[in-house]
Amino acid sequence: MGENFDLKIIAQSLEQLRLQQITTDDFLTEVFKANEGKNYLQMCTALKAYHHQNGGAPEVLAFEISRLKFNQDTLSGSFDCKFKVSFFFGCDDLHIDKNDTVNWQFKINAANYSIHFTGEEPWNSDAS
Repeated sequence: MGENFDLKIIAQSLEQLRLQQITTDDFLTEVFKANEGKNYLQMCTALKAYHHQNGGAPEVLAFEISRLKFNQDTLSGSFDCKFKVSFFFGCDDLHIDKNDTVNWQFKINAANYSIHFTGEEPWNSDAS
């Protein structure tokens, strides 16, 4: 099952988006900057969760959004989240970095000023 989480949004930012006074990219930038950057860290944590099965204490510190799509009528959209995940294997004193991309769907709930994110289903390499 893919990762999912909700974040609160600022009413003024939502209104600016609805009136097309700001772009969707600027809106998402504001969402992730809100709450003293804790929203940004929440996305990093969700991205990191895609790599827990790999061991090595994965860490994600930054991401960038690309291929952003937004439907003004439904207040929903999608984007790709590009990031680097760093692994540290303490027993071997080994650091490994890997680039990855996860697709996210999002839906804005204008009634309670929140945005729900749903990440893609993890790729399963189990051939059984």
